[in-house]
Amino acid sequence: MRIIFLIFFLFFSFSAFGLENKEIAKKLYYSTFQILLSDSESNEIGWGSASLINKNGNKYYFVTNAHVILKETCGLNLSNTGCENLEYEDDISIYATHPDLDNEYLVNYYIYFEEDDLAIISIEIDQKEFEEVQIEFVPLELASLLDEDFVSWELDQIFASGYPDAVGNPKEYVYKNIFMTSGVINSFIYDEKSLNSTAWYDIAHDAIVKSGMSGGPLVNKEGKLVGINGLTEASSTKSKNDSSGNCYFSWDCYFHSHSEESLMDIDVGRFYYAISADTLLERSLTDTSRSLFEDELIKGFLPKLDKKKFIGFYNWFNENYPENQKELDLLLK
Repeated sequence: MRIIFLIFFLFFSFSAFGLENKEIAKKLYYSTFQILLSDSESNEIGWGSASLINKNGNKYYFVTNAHVILKETCGLNLSNTGCENLEYEDDISIYATHPDLDNEYLVNYYIYFEEDDLAIISIEIDQKEFEEVQIEFVPLELASLLDEDFVSWELDQIFASGYPDAVGNPKEYVYKNIFMTSGVINSFIYDEKSLNSTAWYDIAHDAIVKSGMSGGPLVNKEGKLVGINGLTEASSTKSKNDSSGNCYFSWDCYFHSHSEESLMDIDVGRFYYAISADTLLERSLTDTSRSLFEDELIKGFLPKLDKKKFIGFYNWFNENYPENQKELDLLLK
């Protein structure tokens, strides 16, 4: 997968960033995987990114967007109340890979959240791949925006990564290079009306995120995961889908649309959106399917959390979900 080029790319990037950003770049590089979707004839039909959040032996757990692995995602279909999530047919395979791996790893099992654009996938990586190459994939530590010791404010610096369709990384490249961007948080979205308009994406920022970076991480200056990227503000350019030129938050304005309709795309002046790690925790702990605790194939996908670092979330969660306090206590150390 063009290892020589990637080593040069990483060396150049790290040298240019300086010490603090060098460490952030390392964290992003070794925790951001590419997701590939292919049909029975090995034709690529889509791709995205995923963020490593936990591992247990050979098993690695990632969070990504539901729209990366589903054919249709109701969490993004803001106008259709009768929508149903649609999985791909059995002849479509989902793989996870990384530039430092020689193989693609089949995603045999995943879960997705019915009302949010989030999904959890697990793969098993053969550790023999690491015997000759000294690499280690380290999960990103989660960060709560409610953490009383680390209160996030607008204009805090953040960093994003993923595998975009971009100049130098075109669609015909099956194995894409990782891209990293930086910016600041522009706003936090709290009220229900605003959240309904953003499909419950609750962090707005200006670190460029393009098609293919859906499911990739948004980290803070400490390199901790504060959100999962997956939504861009729609431009007002015209498309075949809307002759008026307005496509605000329609399906064809979202990342990773599999529509055959062509869409003009302009990135000037846009905001980008992420689902916070707090929302991931909230949805996981209140999931009626009990996947986090009872599903043998996926349970344990969230890491243990330091209660002292999540005391703000702990207090908020117990105030709003007292019936789920035991679930949260099981997750804390």
